[in-house]
Amino acid sequence: MMDFITDRLNNIALICFLLSIAVPITINYINFKYHQLTDPKWKKEEDEQSKSNQQ
Repeated sequence: MMDFITDRLNNIALICFLLSIAVPITINYINFKYHQLTDPKWKKEEDEQSKSNQQ
């Protein structure tokens, strides 16, 4: 009985670990694409200026 439980916990832990990496990366990618498509022109220019000032 304990082997069944530990095997399931290991599988669940692996799935949760993979999701804890995949979900934030996916959300960040969607947010980036959303801002690329929907930000107004003045906001895009402001972002470009701040990037050039940092370099």
